[in-house]
Amino acid sequence: MSKKNITIIAEIANVHEGNIEKLLQLVKESKKSSAHAVKFQIFSAEELATSNHKNFELYKKLQFTNNEWQKIGRITKKNGLKIFADVFGLKSAKIAAKIKVDGYKIHSSDISNKKLIEFLRKQKKTILVSSAGSKLIEIEKIVSIFQESNQHII
Repeated sequence: MSKKNITIIAEIANVHEGNIEKLLQLVKESKKSSAHAVKFQIFSAEELATSNHKNFELYKKLQFTNNEWQKIGRITKKNGLKIFADVFGLKSAKIAAKIKVDGYKIHSSDISNKKLIEFLRKQKKTILVSSAGSKLIEIEKIVSIFQESNQHII
C-alpha cells in the first residue's frame, strides 16, 4: 500500500474533559504528530441519556456549545487538519455540519436511525460506520444507502 492511501486520524473523543483549551492543545499536538485528521465526539447530554441517568451531569460537563464548536472547527482547519465527528443524533449531526466536518461516524446504536441516516446521506461526506452488535442485514442496508449516494463509506 502506498503512503498516499493512508490517512492518520487522531482520536480526541472526550479526553479533553470538557475543557476547550485542552481540546485545542490536543488539536495542535495532533498536527505535530503528523496526523491528517482529528475525530471528535459531538453530542448533547440529551442525546446520550435522560436527565435522571446517573451520568447525565457528567455528559453536560463534557459537551461544548455551538459557538465553542465553531471555534474548534476554525482552529482545527487552520491547523490543516480534516475533521471527522462521531455524532449521536440529529442535533449533534447538525452541529457537525455547521463546522463543515469532512466525515461523520455513525455509532452502532444509530445504525437504524432513519432521520439521522437521511440527514447524513444528504451531506455527501465520508461515512464511518460502527457496526458492533449490529445484524448483517442492518450493515448491508446502511452500506447500500450510502453507496447509492456515491458516498465513501468505511
